[in-house]
Amino acid sequence: MSDKLAAVILAYNEENHIQDCVRSVTWTDRVVMFADT
Repeated sequence: MSDKLAAVILAYNEENHIQDCVRSVTWTDRVVMFADT
């Protein structure tokens, strides 16, 4: 079994920055984002 790494992003009113944030963690195995606007 190989190790897995997930990035969890919690965001509130970050539509101006969320794209860069998600791109910065694309090297992980999974990206989970919770957004509230």
